[in-house]
Amino acid sequence: MSEIVHKNAFITSLPVQLFRLNIHIHAVKRVGYPVGITSVHNCHEIHHAIDPGAEIRIENEGKVLSLLQGDILWILPGTTHRTIVISPGVRHYNVLFDFEECISYPYEKGIASTSSFPRTISEKGYWLGSGSNIISSYLLDAMKLANSNIWGRIPQIQCLMSLFITSCYQSMLGGETLKMESENHTYADIRNALPIITYIRENYSEPLTLENLSKIFYISPRQINRYIQELCGLTFKRIVADIRIGHAKLYLKNTSFTAEKICELVGFDSVSYFYRVFKSMVGMTVTEYRKKNR
Repeated sequence: MSEIVHKNAFITSLPVQLFRLNIHIHAVKRVGYPVGITSVHNCHEIHHAIDPGAEIRIENEGKVLSLLQGDILWILPGTTHRTIVISPGVRHYNVLFDFEECISYPYEKGIASTSSFPRTISEKGYWLGSGSNIISSYLLDAMKLANSNIWGRIPQIQCLMSLFITSCYQSMLGGETLKMESENHTYADIRNALPIITYIRENYSEPLTLENLSKIFYISPRQINRYIQELCGLTFKRIVADIRIGHAKLYLKNTSFTAEKICELVGFDSVSYFYRVFKSMVGMTVTEYRKKNR
């Protein structure tokens, strides 16, 4: 897993495997000047107003929408729109993304139990409604992580963006409980995955097993592995190894610690296993990597 590309509070090219529905997030950015540019996308776009003070014109209706604090504007593909006002200092974000498992428009497969977007929304090409502080927190936390130097942040960002998108969709459906098409997964499954992934990232140097996590979170080992694999597209074992190897690379580049010491610091209990996993994931030995990056 490569670290996410970010620049000036942008998230770009983030794949999210949302219970076998592949979502590709093209960009998450804070909207600012210049305004007045007319846009039409072949993907979905969500505008979220952390603060009030934005106005967006839907060109096919000639209608100007004023976004209040916490509002969500979901714009469907093919809808021409233009941001005409952004007040100075306003925190206003937009998210551009695709669903890969779609056949035609309207979609034959949606992210909820309904087979497509509600007819009234499909006809207008957009939906404007109220969000909540928790929806805002998912997006802001994801942006904060994306602009940090914390290794292993991608699974947590993926989980936060999944929660943001599904929460927006839930708001669009009027609060109806979300149920994923695959194996009757629910919105609660994503919320369960977030603290587990956060715990793994923050405690990578400790012994981490599915059994230990099961005791901490009161969820069966099988469920924990399923949450992680179906949300992030990786197994529990792979995510733990990826985070640990990422930190090992930083130690190799920035310290003179021995490989044995680094092995201990990042949570591997066997030096030989550390060497083997490092070579498999990085494509070179520990010694070769250190020589190349010092």
